[in-house]
Order: sequence, then C-alpha cells, then structure tokens
Amino acid sequence: MTSEERAVILYFRTQSHGLVSCKEIRARYELFIDCDVDLSGGLDSDEVVAQMERLLFKSERLGGSGGGDSSDDDDDDLEEADFRSQAIEEAGARRHSFSGGRGKFIHGMQGLTTGQRRSVVESAIRRLGVKTLSFGHVLQLAYPKLNPTEAEGIQAFYVSSAQADEKRKKEEEENARRIESMNFAKELFIHVDGDGSGEIDINEFRELIMNLKNLDADEEQATQMFHEIDADGGGSIDLEEFQDWWVNNNMG
Repeated sequence: MTSEERAVILYFRTQSHGLVSCKEIRARYELFIDCDVDLSGGLDSDEVVAQMERLLFKSERLGGSGGGDSSDDDDDDLEEADFRSQAIEEAGARRHSFSGGRGKFIHGMQGLTTGQRRSVVESAIRRLGVKTLSFGHVLQLAYPKLNPTEAEGIQAFYVSSAQADEKRKKEEEENARRIESMNFAKELFIHVDGDGSGEIDINEFRELIMNLKNLDADEEQATQMFHEIDADGGGSIDLEEFQDWWVNNNMG
C-alpha cells in the first residue's frame, strides 16, 4: 500500500465509516473496472448485470468443481473470482452492496432472472439521481454514511492512481523498446565497422543500409541517410550518432 493510499484509507476511517481496509476499497475498484467494459468511466445497468452474472457463473462452477479436470488457467480464473467475491463479501457483511441489501456484490441475485437483476440495479441507480454509476456512486451505495464529496475524493484518488500506473507502464515499455533498438543498432554498427575504429564511412554505411531488407533502400536513399547523420560533413559517423538516428527514426 502506498503512502497516498494509506492516507486516503486513514481519512475514510476517521469519518465514522467504521473499519475499512485498503483491500476492500481496492477490490471494489477492480470490480468497477471489470464492469466498465466500454471504458466510459460509468456503469449502466447492462454492464453491472453482466458482471453479476459472470461472478454467479464462476461461483457456481467453483462450488461444483469437486476437484475435476479443470486446467490451471481455469483454476486461476476461479481463484480470482473467488478472491474478489470474498473481498466484497467481507465488506458486505456490514454494509450495503449494489443491490441495496446486505451481503456481497451478487448477494440475493442467484434466484433472479436477468431482467429482475437489471431492475434491482436500475432502481439503485435511480436512487442516486444519475444515469450511470461512477466509482464514487458505487462507494455511496456501499457505504451509506459516505457523502458525495468524500466519494468523489476517493474516486479521484483511484482514477488518478490508475492513470499514473498506465502512464508508468507505457514509459517502461517504451524505454525497453528503445534499449532493444539501441542494442540492435550497436550490433549492426560493430558488424560494419570491420577495423574497429569506432566510425563508419559512407561506403560502409551504404552497404549496411542497402542490405537491410526491411528498409528496401537504394544507393541514393542510403547516401541521403548518411548525410542526415553526418551533419558536420566530416565524412564518417560514430556509434552514438548512428544509434540516435536509428532509434529516433524508428528504423527497426
């Protein structure tokens, strides 16, 4: 748990909402993300019901598995569903869920038809006076003592955290691609730099570029590329110049 998340949970507890664990809030947020299949940031009744029925189906499979021939992947799926269901159930023992009653996310939904489940969800949405449920709305339904401002604050924290995680992931992936591309460029350069001087001339460069099938460059194009790299007109390029050009132009 990060220090920021600890601060959010500590604040939440001090507002007379009782004991709320980080695991509990995080489980609800992960469940919300799973429901939001169109990535709109809001849940309509169809999305909520679809998730309910997915969890109900997996719970039924888990209850009737009896050590059958399920694959490891199936077991992992069921374990994940059970973990989330358990996390919500622990919270639901003392709080309201989407359904407005006691119990976990799917509590009381087992014997209902899809239409009846949708009716329950739509009723919960109408009580809040909205068309779709944001994560803040979900929290308000789960914790009746939580006021809208507090719910929005917790929502903002988790949304910004998710966005920061996604940005960090993309940066890490991009950095990994750049390093891989630089290493590949270095291998090419060393291969062409037969005398190990640390520089290649225009003839060596042309031979390299024209032999790369993915570039499909002719002699004139290879020559133009060389002069782009050899900005000072010295007649040769070093490894650093070649790597920068290769990576910045996404040469492969």
